[in-house]
Amino acid sequence: MITNLELFEHFRYLDWLIHKFNLFINQNNKSPMDISRGQGRILGVLLIEDSISTKDLSQRTGIKISSLNEILSKLEKKELIQRKPSKEDKRIIINCLTEKARLHQPKLDISFFNCLNEKQKKEFNFLLSQLCDQLEANICDLSNEELINNCLHRKNYYELFLNYQNNAQEENAIGGKLC
Repeated sequence: MITNLELFEHFRYLDWLIHKFNLFINQNNKSPMDISRGQGRILGVLLIEDSISTKDLSQRTGIKISSLNEILSKLEKKELIQRKPSKEDKRIIINCLTEKARLHQPKLDISFFNCLNEKQKKEFNFLLSQLCDQLEANICDLSNEELINNCLHRKNYYELFLNYQNNAQEENAIGGKLC
């Protein structure tokens, strides 16, 4: 019998392998961006949902605002993002990708899923959905409003990501707008 701990460790190892594989792919592409994992998460969110406030970006990435501001400053120095005050409320900072960031997006190679046939992909997707649903229910049971809101924002982000992927595949375009 396989234990929950074995499944968890196997899942963590899979996550690590995916991360390392894509790092290797991007090192070979000689991308001039040299970005960290956290910076990549931020750029990924901005690619899908450009012109977003720092607060919303924090909720979608799960990065605290103080840490996020430090990462955003580094991305701005690399000329990958632009930050400007909101037209509606000057206290709110809006973050957007620059053209440089759009042109040099790291590649995400997901071809490793090709080892699964269509039935296996559907089953795997179903199992992942079950796990997500269970974890979301557990988070809601904790009655922690901040955690619940963060979870809901990430789920909305995931749905935005799926819509973006579908549109990008149909249009075969990068998408998004510049500041």
